[in-house]
Amino acid sequence: MFQHILLPLDLSEDHRRTVNVGADLAHRHRARLTLLHVIEEIAGAASDDAELGGFYSRLEERARERMATEEERLATKRDLVVDAAIVVGKRAEQIIGFAADQGVDLIVMSSRRLARDQAPVTWPTISHQVALVAPVSTLLVR
Repeated sequence: MFQHILLPLDLSEDHRRTVNVGADLAHRHRARLTLLHVIEEIAGAASDDAELGGFYSRLEERARERMATEEERLATKRDLVVDAAIVVGKRAEQIIGFAADQGVDLIVMSSRRLARDQAPVTWPTISHQVALVAPVSTLLVR
């Protein structure tokens, strides 16, 4: 049913359950699994700023190391075809655009619960934004 599953990660340990769900689905459907990390772009910053470029490079290098570890673990332990990508931009926009551009047919994301007393200006969360706008099915995992 699914041929290409996208698993956006923020590289925290909070996503272990989501990674396992995505890997299980990819294994069950013999689907390709792509791990995606989006480095949030700093709004209003000059794109040609050398200091900012170095900052993004360091973030990307750290993300690449962590993604490579996860990619290897999934490919070896679960016998999956796993790719990894890192992009810079607004998280929800990049996830949705990546899914559309790469022929993804399922997005699997972590969804955090919102506290009742949280002000409405703090939501929707990135996962809810993606679920509402993405051109493909989105599975939210808690």
